[in-house]
Amino acid sequence: MPTDFRAIRAQIDQTANRFRSAHTARREQMDRLLQVFRPGFDTDALTAACVAVSSDTGLRWNGALFNLGEAINHPVPCGKEPEQYALIASDGSQIMPDRHRPVLFALIQIACACVVYGCRKDDSPALAEAVRRAGDKDIQMIGEDALLRDDSDDIVSAGEIALERDLREIEVLAERCEAFHQAGVRVIALADGALVPFSLLNDARLRPGDTRLARFIAALSRLREAGALVAGYIARPGSNALAQTCALAGVPYQDAAAAVRRRDDRARLVLDRHLLEHTLPARHRTACFTPTWTINSADFLGRDNHTMRAFYLNVGRGKPEIARVELPAWCADTDNLNALSGIIDRQSRLGQGYPFILKAAHEEAVLTRQDQREIERRLQNELQQQGLLSTPSPKQEAKDRR
Repeated sequence: MPTDFRAIRAQIDQTANRFRSAHTARREQMDRLLQVFRPGFDTDALTAACVAVSSDTGLRWNGALFNLGEAINHPVPCGKEPEQYALIASDGSQIMPDRHRPVLFALIQIACACVVYGCRKDDSPALAEAVRRAGDKDIQMIGEDALLRDDSDDIVSAGEIALERDLREIEVLAERCEAFHQAGVRVIALADGALVPFSLLNDARLRPGDTRLARFIAALSRLREAGALVAGYIARPGSNALAQTCALAGVPYQDAAAAVRRRDDRARLVLDRHLLEHTLPARHRTACFTPTWTINSADFLGRDNHTMRAFYLNVGRGKPEIARVELPAWCADTDNLNALSGIIDRQSRLGQGYPFILKAAHEEAVLTRQDQREIERRLQNELQQQGLLSTPSPKQEAKDRR
């Protein structure tokens, strides 16, 4: 029966009131944080405070370290895109295992979208082959034997499957970029979302020699060897690393670590995009910075110069639309930053605020409910031919009848 929304009217009102209160508190915090972007602000002193905090081995600070030669409050115009290059984007989707379905399985599908600028594939068989390969989907079906945990009857978590999808996305991207490299064409590669799989940002998970971390590092190395300019594009980012940096404004470097230990809440409610919507002009990027993640250290990504850099970009037309772009250190020089910002700016214009190439990759990768039903039908037919009968649980049958 339909939900009676009158029953939660009071909760709706409370939620709206909490949002209004948080909005007011956020504005008060932002007034202090925005001083960083006003004329005459001492960016050197702020950088010194951030370096002091990030160098304290006994302190965990999730800030942005602007120590790469570009000032935190100096917007940079989007650069000019190259005349000749291949642009490729990857995305993935998955079907999660469901114990109520007739057969326990998961499925991961990775797809790419590709467009070549300034080159004719008809003039190069190698380029034509690279374009053809870019359209091939990577499909991985995971059976019951791999889905059940070794130490229990539980199914592996959704996070484990999502991590496998994230790793396959960058591995497939590396494979496709290698084909374009062999064809002698410069390749620009975009991943949908963060370049580093979310699970690998969990400090508790990080272990030197971890097989999944090793896979990620190996994929980055392949991309570097293929001469690719690779980045992850995050729409409406939820990070407040820049805000955490701005919270140290006016704090002497010798007192910065103590200020962070006091857990000053000046940046608690403020996301980076809240600040940049007021300060970053359209078609401009921020300075490039280093996220202070554990995975960026010399024990992990830093060991092979895969340390991640990041910048923000305003791709809005008319109203601000802040995106976060993450890329490895080996492709974060000024020329590459200019080219990448120019390419994303154009793609965002074509996609009306979101890169068109990423939209295309998503449409290729998405798995629908109809896809899931077709896979299940084929599985059941195959089992019946082998003399096996599989049926959904009564709960699932009840759901399917609705």
